[in-house]
Amino acid sequence: MRNVTLIAFLAFLVACSTNRTDQLPENITACPEERPQICSMIYAPVCALTNDGSRKTFTSDCVACGDDAVIGFEKGGPCEE
Repeated sequence: MRNVTLIAFLAFLVACSTNRTDQLPENITACPEERPQICSMIYAPVCALTNDGSRKTFTSDCVACGDDAVIGFEKGGPCEE
């Protein structure tokens, strides 16, 4: 019984530790786990992917990843309308 409980507990931990960054499209760069607190004022727009699946343009990858709702970004300019 102990082995079954241990296996169930480990399976639960693995399921809880997975996040949406494992499922990002190839062209999306995942934001780092430790989010930036300060960003330079460099203008290099990116199209960011939020945790609800929507996309939003940010002035840079640093600014995008500073937003907790953003899970990743695509370089190359603003999001297409």
